[in-house]
Amino acid sequence: MRTGVLTLLFVLALALGATAQDSDITGRWRGTAATGTEIALDLARDGSTVTGTVSLNRADPQPISDGRFEDNRLSFTMPSMFGKDTVTVRGTLEEDELALVLEAERGTTTARLKREPAS
Repeated sequence: MRTGVLTLLFVLALALGATAQDSDITGRWRGTAATGTEIALDLARDGSTVTGTVSLNRADPQPISDGRFEDNRLSFTMPSMFGKDTVTVRGTLEEDELALVLEAERGTTTARLKREPAS
């Protein structure tokens, strides 16, 4: 009986651990920055590496660079709407919402993006 209980506890611990680490950033995300800029992300994850595109105010999508996702934290760089500046993006995944901080030479803003349903 004791072995059965220990086995059950071990299996539950493995299942809970897998659930906590299996948060996935892959998919389409939409939202608006505090500045009013519309943001659309299309992300794919392979391990801790994230690739994808970003579109600001419905412009043509641009590739993101240096994408990473670990422990529900996302980071990447992207081109600015204002020319040659680079925007550094950091954020956290909270269920199906991304809370982002976008930092550029012109200043810092925040954004909340929601996952779009899979089509």
